[in-house]
Amino acid sequence: MDNKTCTSLYCRWAANIYRRTAAGLVNFQHDIEELEELQDIVEGGPDWRTIDRIEIRLARSNTQDLTIEQAMILAKVPVRYQL
Repeated sequence: MDNKTCTSLYCRWAANIYRRTAAGLVNFQHDIEELEELQDIVEGGPDWRTIDRIEIRLARSNTQDLTIEQAMILAKVPVRYQL
């Protein structure tokens, strides 16, 4: 794990960066807390042109499955933004 700010048990996101090599695609998983950390990982190399794709998924399991509608109520989103 490249990131020193979180442990894999407590990171919010798992970013899989698939890079092209002579032997084929290789997946490098990075456990990150904030999505902005991904930019530093990509810019840190190897060259970004070796990237085939990046997949990001939520790494934390939640005790409840929150819907968009429930999240909007929790955040007190104004009516103009509601679905």
